[in-house]
Amino acid sequence: MEGRPSIFKRAWAMLCARPGAYATVTLLPFVVVIGLSILIGRLIVHNMPAHESWDSVSLWRSMSWGERLLIMLAFSASALVPSYLAARGASRIALAQQREDDPSLGNVLADMLLFLPVAIFYFLVLGIPAFLASAFFVVPGLLVTAAFALIIPAGIDGKLGPLAAIRRGVSLVGRVYVSVLAIYVCYVIFVIGVRIVLPIVIGSDDTPISSPADLLPLFVVFMTILLSPMALVNIAITLLYCDATLDPRLTSHGPEDDQAQSAKAE
Repeated sequence: MEGRPSIFKRAWAMLCARPGAYATVTLLPFVVVIGLSILIGRLIVHNMPAHESWDSVSLWRSMSWGERLLIMLAFSASALVPSYLAARGASRIALAQQREDDPSLGNVLADMLLFLPVAIFYFLVLGIPAFLASAFFVVPGLLVTAAFALIIPAGIDGKLGPLAAIRRGVSLVGRVYVSVLAIYVCYVIFVIGVRIVLPIVIGSDDTPISSPADLLPLFVVFMTILLSPMALVNIAITLLYCDATLDPRLTSHGPEDDQAQSAKAE
């Protein structure tokens, strides 16, 4: 393995080979969710009586803890479900590149759409534990997220159902867990850096904000900067999955498996 390029260099080379496809599968799920959220918000405001004002702080304080938790889970789902869809698209392209295949962008997008029910299932089974762990501190959330990082490429590679993909992903991640965790830590550091630097840059502009619509361009810039490295992260995770499957300690689990592989070879 000496002289092998780092995981980020390999991922960057794959990203540069199909930048448009990776950008589309990464950004499109979030564009759809944000667009739907804005549309729903505008409909709610439009249908409110003119004499009523909407005080979000008072509304939040009036809610029970269960209602607050439900809203926080909804916000978490609006972030995690698109993330699973983006990971599905990026992993599918990356695995095809590993096999020197070139799937059309339309086929990849269609596969992402069919994956939507599974993405919702993953949020309920995996996303909520990761959300609860993150609620206590960022480190437990990272540990839980990294533990399930390989399930999407595992499901694509083996054409597995959700539960089988979870089992295979969890069984493989132990051999590359430190690398997976390091990738997620790098991305979190990047996100924190953006959140620190961007308000400083925005704050240097003394132009008053007359309406929430004035914040939309800044929000688009923020989300674009935040999501751009996500394709690189998903490619790197897919490459680590491929590395894990090449580990002989993972492809053989005992004498029975060795005998089965020998019989299959004969």
